[in-house]
Amino acid sequence: MSERKKHRPKTPAPAPEAAAEDLVRKVEGSALLAASERADAAEARAVELEEKQKRTLADFRNETQRIARQADERRKFAVEGLVGELLPVFDALQGAREGLGAREGLATAAESASLDAVREGLDLVEKELLKVLGRHGVERIEAAGAVFDPGLHEAVFVVDDPELEPNMVAQVLRPGFTLHGRVVRPAHVAVTRAAEAQPETGV
Repeated sequence: MSERKKHRPKTPAPAPEAAAEDLVRKVEGSALLAASERADAAEARAVELEEKQKRTLADFRNETQRIARQADERRKFAVEGLVGELLPVFDALQGAREGLGAREGLATAAESASLDAVREGLDLVEKELLKVLGRHGVERIEAAGAVFDPGLHEAVFVVDDPELEPNMVAQVLRPGFTLHGRVVRPAHVAVTRAAEAQPETGV
């Protein structure tokens, strides 16, 4: 008896509608993936541009502030040269007043009255000069009795003064001045001698 040939059933071909729908799904999936990637790239680019804009704006603000500070510095210290030229005038006024004091003991009554008038005139000129300088930010360094500060004072000589602590300003020889906090001329001073280190004694 001959064996019958066994035939496997054939897989039915997909219907055209199902194949089309499958193709559409694949195309839509690819399109959605590509759109998502483009959206992510656009978002990353937007973040990058925003950060760059922030940095540029910060740099612009910093540069604007720096320029404004420089302009303010130039404005405040534009008179520094003039101040330096006026301070000798102040010194001359003080010198003239001290000279009057030296003559008072030898002056007659009439001369004393004349000297008093001259002194009042000198005081008035000095006061007005300091007022003008003050309007431009100039201040006198208060040195008498202060602790010696090499940033504000220039020591001319050292003295012994038992009434003051060591390294103190005992006498102001020439006043110093600052312009908006910057020293334009240090005060010339006499400084008390620093205490000498005591030798250690053995026990």
